[in-house]
Amino acid sequence: MSTTQFGKGHTIGGETIAHPIGIALLVICAIAIFKQPRERVVLPMVLFMVSIPSAQRLVIATLDFSFVRILVMVSLARMFMTGESRYFKIQKPDKVLFWWMGFGIITYGILKGGPSGVITRTGYMLDTVGAYYVGRVYIRTTEDIKRLSLAIGAIAIPMLFFFF
Repeated sequence: MSTTQFGKGHTIGGETIAHPIGIALLVICAIAIFKQPRERVVLPMVLFMVSIPSAQRLVIATLDFSFVRILVMVSLARMFMTGESRYFKIQKPDKVLFWWMGFGIITYGILKGGPSGVITRTGYMLDTVGAYYVGRVYIRTTEDIKRLSLAIGAIAIPMLFFFF
């Protein structure tokens, strides 16, 4: 179970923090991930990541599931259900990432002195490596990169007004 600094003097950890708008957008993006063609699967995740604070989470049996982690798991579920993961061929950078993940889990477990450190770091690695894996499977061509870049630019414009 992790504790995260949230504002001045407030910490979160082990408790569900979810705004109704965040939950609604999570459900909409999860549905969109399953309904979109392969070329657009990453777009709902990007839209979600830039519009909802990362502190939003559901806690189930002391395990923290950030909304981004939930979307990564939804994307992975789609990938395996549709067989799209067959396009993933392990390359040298992938092996380095997997070694980094394993090393990070073990060393953080040792640092924290128990299984809670292993569980916490495994969750963070699921976010990082899961998102990487989703990107490797769904972003395959130069056209995919162009489409994603244009979408990020289009998403950034309305987000600018929210940040003002």
